[in-house]
Amino acid sequence: PKAPAAVRYSELMNIAMSSDVSTPPNGTVLWSGGAGKAGAVAEQLAKQQSAAGVPSARHEMTPGGASLATASNGDEWEVAQPAWQAISRRLAEGSSGEVNVVVSYAPLGESAIFREEVKVLMANKKFTKLNVKLMKPSDTGMYKDSDGKTYDLVDVPLSEVLKRPPSKGKS
Repeated sequence: PKAPAAVRYSELMNIAMSSDVSTPPNGTVLWSGGAGKAGAVAEQLAKQQSAAGVPSARHEMTPGGASLATASNGDEWEVAQPAWQAISRRLAEGSSGEVNVVVSYAPLGESAIFREEVKVLMANKKFTKLNVKLMKPSDTGMYKDSDGKTYDLVDVPLSEVLKRPPSKGKS
């Protein structure tokens, strides 16, 4: 990479590897499928769970995730992605109890960071259960994306989210 990108990579990786990404037991809320879609809904779910007595946070609600989001704002995804992968691994390693994930579509793309998070969670002895929630458009949905569209969250099996996406082009 060019020098500025290499410097940015180093700065972002420092944040990713050293900042606090801890979440309370049963309080990790992961997401995949666009910050303005699944990310926005995951934040609403975390706030709803917290209000119901289960303190919860989506990645960007942790001190480390918030720092990385601020620091990487304006960076190309190719520069920021390794830091997000690293900090996401750390979040999954530190999660305990039940973990919720919000996805805006299924199956997820091959490069979705959530695919790596699942592997880390499965190796995490403090992790007990993964609740996968698919965003389903609904006129009466209680969750809103950044465009104001409303959704319900529907439980789906992990296998549906992780199955191989259909190939593009001719078969």
